[in-house]
Amino acid sequence: MPACAVRDGRATGTTPAASPCCRGPRGRCWTSPQSASRTERPWCLCTSATDSPSSKSDSRRTGWRRGSGSWGCVPGTGWDSGAPTAASGWCRTSLRPGPAWCWGTFQLDEVMCGGSVASQEAIKEAQLLQQPDEGCNIQFTSGTTGKPKATLLSHHNVVNNAYFFGKRLGLQSKPHRLCVPVPLFHTFGNTLGITTAWLFGATLVLPSAGFSAAGVLAALQQERCSVVYGTPTMHVDMLALAERDGVRLPGLELVLTSGAPTSPHLFREFRRVYGLQRVNSMYGMTETSPITFQPFEDTPTEKLVNTVGYVSEHTEVKVVDAEGRMVPLGSPGELLVRGYCCMLGYWQDEDQTRQTIGPDRWLRTGDQFVLLEDGYGRVVGRLKDMIIRGGENIFPREIEDMLQTHPDILEAQVLGVPDPRLGEVVCCFARLRPGASLSAQQLRAYCTGKIAHFKIPLHVRFVTSFPKTTSGKIQKFKLQEQLVEELREDREVRTP
Repeated sequence: MPACAVRDGRATGTTPAASPCCRGPRGRCWTSPQSASRTERPWCLCTSATDSPSSKSDSRRTGWRRGSGSWGCVPGTGWDSGAPTAASGWCRTSLRPGPAWCWGTFQLDEVMCGGSVASQEAIKEAQLLQQPDEGCNIQFTSGTTGKPKATLLSHHNVVNNAYFFGKRLGLQSKPHRLCVPVPLFHTFGNTLGITTAWLFGATLVLPSAGFSAAGVLAALQQERCSVVYGTPTMHVDMLALAERDGVRLPGLELVLTSGAPTSPHLFREFRRVYGLQRVNSMYGMTETSPITFQPFEDTPTEKLVNTVGYVSEHTEVKVVDAEGRMVPLGSPGELLVRGYCCMLGYWQDEDQTRQTIGPDRWLRTGDQFVLLEDGYGRVVGRLKDMIIRGGENIFPREIEDMLQTHPDILEAQVLGVPDPRLGEVVCCFARLRPGASLSAQQLRAYCTGKIAHFKIPLHVRFVTSFPKTTSGKIQKFKLQEQLVEELREDREVRTP
C-alpha cells in the first residue's frame, strides 16, 4: 500500500523519495490507493514545491511528471481549495504513467475518479448560474463557399438537437456503438457525435486523430460499431478501400452521411459493398445546430435515396421564391427554417446576422430546396453554386449525380466559370478510380442523352484529390479560382 492517500482532493502523508511514479525537478509526489487497487499502478498527483494557489501564473500549468523519457509540465484541473499539507503540496488531477500516455490527455478512469468534493460543489454552483438560452458554443461553419463564420449556439440549441436526432435514429432502443471519424470541432462530430452519445449512453469510437479510411474500417471491424458517420467524400474513400480489400462489416447497421448531397449512386454502392439496407442522408447546417431533416427508422427505400428525410421535431420550414413568397409544395425555392434549432447569431457580426435571420426569426439557408407534400425534402443545390448559362439555370448536383454513375469516376464536382458570350459555362473536375483512364471527350460522350446538351461540361479536368475544409467538405470556390486562373493564362498565351 502506498505511503500516502488522497481524500477530497488533498494529499495526506508522503511517498518515499525513491518513489517510481513521477518526481521531477523541484517536484513532490502523492499516490492514490484507490488507483493502486484498481490498476496495480498508482496515479501520481504532483506539483512543484514552490507553487501555491496564490501563484496565478503557475496554478494551472505546473505539476511535473515523467512521461516518454522526458520531464514536462502537466495540464491539470487547477488547485483545490483546501490548506497545504506538511509535505508542501496542493493536490491536483494528474496523468497515469505508462507508454500509452499522450501529452495533455487524461484516461477515463482518472476523469471519473479524480474529482474532489470541492470541484463537484463548484460545478453545482455554476449550473445554477446557467440559462438555457445563453450561448455555449462558438461553432465555425465549414467554409465551403468562402471564409468560415462564427456561429453562436445556445445550450437549448445543442442539447435538444442532439436529443431529437438520436431519438429518431432509435438510439434509445438498444446499446449502440458510434464510429465518428468526422472532426469534433465541427457540429457533425460535436453535437451529433459527442452530445448524442452522452444523452443516449452510446459508445463513442474515435478511429484516428485525422480521417483515415483504413483507420475507420479497422475500427468498424475491431469495435463492431453499429453506426458510422461521415461526409460523402469520406464514405467514397471507405467504400473504395473496403471493396479493394474485401472488408466485411457484420456489426454495421446504419451509415449516416451529411455535410454535402449524397447521390443515388452512392446509396447503391453502400448496399452493394457493405450489404446495408439502412443508409441515412440528412440535411442541416451549423446555423441550425445542425439537423433539420432526417429519415425515420422505417422510411421507405425510395425516400432514403431521393430525399434528405422528414422535417425534424419542433421545427418550422418553408420554401420561398426570390421575392420571399412561399412557393407551392413540390416547387423549388430557397429553404427557410424557424424554431428552437436556429442560432443566436454570428459572433460579433450583426450585419451578417441580419442578412441571415429576419425580424420574423426565419433563417435563410441559401439552399435551393423542394418540400414535398408528405413533409420530406430534397436538396436541389446551393443558390451560390447555381450556373446561369445563356439564361438557363443549371444546378450542379444533377450533373454530378449523373457523372458518378460512370464506372471509372469516384467523385465529380461541377461548377461554373465566367464566359464572355454565355455569361457562364459548365466545368467538371473528376476523380477517377485507381488504375482507370478517361478522356474529356469520353466523359462528354457519356453525358450525351443523359442530360440536356447545355448542361454537358465544356471544360473537364481530372484530379487525384479535391481541396477540402478541415471538416472534410470539398471547397468548390478553390476549384473555380484554380480554373479561372488557368483559363486566363491560356488566353494570354494565345493572344499575340
